[in-house]
Amino acid sequence: MTSDVVDAASELAELRERLGRLEDERAIVATMQRYSESLDYGDNNAWAATFTSDGFFDVRRRGEPMFSHTGTEQLAGFAATHTSAPAVYHKHFLSTPAIDLEQDRATARTYFTMLHEKETGPIVLVFGRYLDTLVRHEGRWLFSERIVDMEALPPMP
Repeated sequence: MTSDVVDAASELAELRERLGRLEDERAIVATMQRYSESLDYGDNNAWAATFTSDGFFDVRRRGEPMFSHTGTEQLAGFAATHTSAPAVYHKHFLSTPAIDLEQDRATARTYFTMLHEKETGPIVLVFGRYLDTLVRHEGRWLFSERIVDMEALPPMP
């Protein structure tokens, strides 16, 4: 084999690897978007389906535990108690996530802001960050763990 052929094969392999990483990152972002939209619009089962069957959802306030749920049934039950449209409109907005991939496992750190409707207009209800562990399961990226660290909430009345 000539060095040109070897170089081209090597370059092609590198491009395939880079494309695969980009596709994985886009699929992870799509999971994050499904999480937000399904919670905002009350699709409890779709929200729970963004997690593995034994997925862990842990909500904290500045690192202090508040509550957690594990497994599809508990996750869907939690989502059923969460406000959603059309009763209450709110939106979970995400920053660009920092994603670290390692084969079929990934970690991600993402800032979030939740806008909430009030009679006087929308307000920032909470902001913080998501600390995620995701796994590739049957061709899809799912949360095996999502830590919601709420860093600021409005004062309680």
